[in-house]
Amino acid sequence: MSHSPGDAAGSFDPPTIDSDIGRRSVQAGAFTLIGQFLQFGLTAGAAIVLARLLTPADFGLVAMGMTVIEFTNLILDLGLPSSVQYQKQITKAQIDTLFWFNLGFAVILAMAVVALGPAVAWMYNEPLLIGLLPVLACTLIFFGPSIQHEAVLKRQLRFGTIAVASSVGTFAGVVASIALALRGAGYWALAAHMPVEALVRSTWLYVAGGWHPGRPRFGTGLWPMLRYGGDVIGNRLVNFLGKGLDRILISVFGGASSVGLYSLADRWAYGSQQMIYARLLGVALSGFSRVRDDVERYRNYYRRGMRLLWTFMFPILAGVALEAEAVMAVLAGDQWDGAVPILRWLSLAALALSINHTTKWTLLAEGRSRAQLVWGSIQAVITAMCIAIGATYGVTQVAMAYALATILLTPVTFALWLRGSAIRWNDVGAALARPAVAVTVMALAWTIIPASDREGWRRLAVAVALLAPVYVVAWVSLPGRGAALRELSDVRTAFRRRGAS
Repeated sequence: MSHSPGDAAGSFDPPTIDSDIGRRSVQAGAFTLIGQFLQFGLTAGAAIVLARLLTPADFGLVAMGMTVIEFTNLILDLGLPSSVQYQKQITKAQIDTLFWFNLGFAVILAMAVVALGPAVAWMYNEPLLIGLLPVLACTLIFFGPSIQHEAVLKRQLRFGTIAVASSVGTFAGVVASIALALRGAGYWALAAHMPVEALVRSTWLYVAGGWHPGRPRFGTGLWPMLRYGGDVIGNRLVNFLGKGLDRILISVFGGASSVGLYSLADRWAYGSQQMIYARLLGVALSGFSRVRDDVERYRNYYRRGMRLLWTFMFPILAGVALEAEAVMAVLAGDQWDGAVPILRWLSLAALALSINHTTKWTLLAEGRSRAQLVWGSIQAVITAMCIAIGATYGVTQVAMAYALATILLTPVTFALWLRGSAIRWNDVGAALARPAVAVTVMALAWTIIPASDREGWRRLAVAVALLAPVYVVAWVSLPGRGAALRELSDVRTAFRRRGAS
């Protein structure tokens, strides 16, 4: 199927009729998840190798630098990709202008990161950051050119192209990191991953995007898009205040080794979950935005999509929390034993966030970006206060404080969101009940599994072999299994159609 990149007066919409949006969204979600699992497999394999070649201090040093990069990443795209997907129509002149806007801003941010290097090194009392930050800042420059190309591909529901680009970029970053680590490069091996990945990924998207930017033009009606994007950026910043404060406080009070323990646990719990949800944001926003005016289709789209997503996410995140000790032994080795309780708490937080994040998708699709910003600010302040209290006791207590705050705030988030949404509590219940009950049964089954002296792979294999069937049987045994199984079949059918087209 060909895709027109649009012209000066045309739009960048997918060449499909409205009734085809559901099937294309299922295909997009399937390709996105497959791509994310492939990326996760690559990064997991790399992390297993690197955790044995490098030290917690190496991981901690790079994590300190990445805190700065992650902050700039929040504002790098200015929220414009979400705005592009929300718009009913958009022209090539607008996309061209946004391309240069994003690229120029990326260069400015990279220069700011380099200039702040001495101040960041002083704050963390880590002189090595002065030389490390310029390398990490290259990530911003390499990522900038691909922002609008990716936004256009998402608008056209061409998520297969994005998944391939992301997987190829991740593979290149993994190869570079492992090669450098084997040559004794230390923390530079970790630092090389993100710039290499960003360069390869951006190049692929630029070539595959189907259009090349023209000169920027003024007076193309960008102000509403910039205002919408500003609300998106504001919400990201306040979320960073709530979540990003953990590593900052640990860096200041705990040192590089403590940050290393926390960052690796965070990668296996929150990071992997966030990576999947960040990628699915584009799929969800594109789909929800196109059916939001039809209330019944919108509610049905939510029920089916969320039930499918949570069906796969819940057992994975709960399993990591239950078997945190075995997971860490397999993935990192004995020198990372201190990260086990951190991983357990952060996995519970990730389980709550897997529910919480979906409210953001619908708020953006409904155009309620300002409401998201207001509640996100309140939520971030409460979470930050809990993290600050936990930091006075230790690194594990930081993870505990964050998890408890996230779990307790999730029902409040849903209550506030539903007040102005077409989605109702019974829709949430219909989507949540089956995977939630099944994972609860799985957790109860885990408590009665006899204690075992098996370690590492053997212990983890036994747990998976026992708990996975329990989850599947519980999921299938609940009422309404016929409709639920048909939904899974629809995903398989849609994916096969895509492969044959």
